[in-house]
Amino acid sequence: MVADKGVQGRQSLPYPAENVSESSWTSNNKQFTNGAVFSIGGFQGSRRDVLKFGSLGVALSCVYFAVSNWKAMQYASPKAIWNSLFGVGSPSFKQNQEESRSGRIEQFTKYISDLESRNNATMVPEFPSKLDWLNSAPLQLHRDLKGKVVILDFWTYCCINCMHVLPDLEFLEKKYKDMPFVVVGVHSAKFDNEKDSEAIRNAVLRYGINHPVVNDGDMNLWRELGVNSWPSFAVVAPNGKLIAQLSGEGRRKDLDDLVEAALLYYGRKKMLDRTPIPLTLEKNNDPRLLTSPLKFPGKLAADVANNRLFISDSNHNRIVGLLTPPTLPSCNLYLPLLETLRHMPVSDQVVTDLEGNFLLQIGSTGEDGLRDGNFDEATFNRPQGLAYNTRKNLLYVADTENHALRVIDFVNENVETLAGNGTKGSDYKGGRNGTAQASSEDFLTLKRIKLE
Repeated sequence: MVADKGVQGRQSLPYPAENVSESSWTSNNKQFTNGAVFSIGGFQGSRRDVLKFGSLGVALSCVYFAVSNWKAMQYASPKAIWNSLFGVGSPSFKQNQEESRSGRIEQFTKYISDLESRNNATMVPEFPSKLDWLNSAPLQLHRDLKGKVVILDFWTYCCINCMHVLPDLEFLEKKYKDMPFVVVGVHSAKFDNEKDSEAIRNAVLRYGINHPVVNDGDMNLWRELGVNSWPSFAVVAPNGKLIAQLSGEGRRKDLDDLVEAALLYYGRKKMLDRTPIPLTLEKNNDPRLLTSPLKFPGKLAADVANNRLFISDSNHNRIVGLLTPPTLPSCNLYLPLLETLRHMPVSDQVVTDLEGNFLLQIGSTGEDGLRDGNFDEATFNRPQGLAYNTRKNLLYVADTENHALRVIDFVNENVETLAGNGTKGSDYKGGRNGTAQASSEDFLTLKRIKLE
């Protein structure tokens, strides 16, 4: 009797015991899955029903997620999903406080050496043919860019983060201008209207992009490399192999160290070609920029009492002032002035009104910089927002690329920096006074500044 009870007990288990036959296991398994586990309104459900409806629920959830996020899902590729799950081949960018830059570059050089010795690096695919190129003739990765360290910048002009990394790329281009190093912007449109080459061209002109840009409207290279966010960077070796792939803002140091390591390694291997890439910059081929006195003006501010109009001539890095005709109705002020500005002479950098009356300009050299002083000495870097204080005769300027707030004093004819020090800060708390406080992103928090 004891043995029978033992066998009976073991047979009730959902798994086979040593002395339970296969047929007994199958029978018991069916009993386990078909056994009732819940009862709702008189309806009994089994474990099989739980599995069935659970699987159906998961499937429907996946369908709902895909449908509700269809716009984002269209940017994903199998390679991007793989990269998200298992990562992409790149060196570790973590840096210890004690680690020197030379030590980090040596670490990256070793990574590249190991990558080449394993001989399993991803080959970057060729640019598709018949794409529109800006700032250069169509390039081929394995012909024109062979022998050069290349950064592919995946961007779109509606992405503010993509705009934030442009100074980083410009920094690298200036630092390695005499080296076999090239930045190529791969414009990967997020929305259909961003696929228009003329719109991309205007963005290239507005943001002063001086490297080759390709309009990859169908996101071919994006999908091939498994890119999944803007901005993203692919560092490519002189032989077309993918060295690393990284994304996001604040990667200047990582890119800088990686490029230097690549130039060192492939230079020792005699694999570099110093022949420069011929550029045909869009800014030199646009008749509008050659004849217009303004270059992407940003904002306006009016001094109604004195009939003055101030304009931030952003890409000329200056502030200009116009004397508006006093009889001109305020509601019709801007259209005639735009027509006037469109035909103003610029040979001597003189700003006039419709009748040729000269007023003033601040930042006359046109060069970018952060320098205080009189109107001839002061420099700006893409000034934008303006706010005029009528009572004090002051003009406040948001000097965007300097990450600074400037003030123009028309009484003393002087420019002064109130906040910001010319560098983009990462301090999101603030609290320092004046120029000691670097501004975070493109915004400034102002205290104790009374405009009126």
